[in-house]
Amino acid sequence: MNLENIGSPEGVMMLSIAFILDFLGFMLVFFAFAGVDDYGLLDILGTVSIGGWLLIKQFFNSSGTVSAKKKMRGVKFLVSAVTEFCPILGSIMPSWTILVFSELTS
Repeated sequence: MNLENIGSPEGVMMLSIAFILDFLGFMLVFFAFAGVDDYGLLDILGTVSIGGWLLIKQFFNSSGTVSAKKKMRGVKFLVSAVTEFCPILGSIMPSWTILVFSELTS
């Protein structure tokens, strides 16, 4: 496990974004009884910001070949995005934070 990327500016920024998105989604579960819903807004923001970050990382680190690591990055992103778009599961599971942490430590 490579922990040196977590303290980098990129790591701090992306972990902060992922944590805030997951925390807000978790807090909305407690206010769901009052009719508060984000209507997928947090999911869309997470998909655009974290997905865009992964695409930029892949574009600038591209060597022209598709490695197993790049394929796994896409699979992890799809699993996280699908999990976040599930109504209750996405609210209680910190999948964006887990994805960003695993990407920074790989």
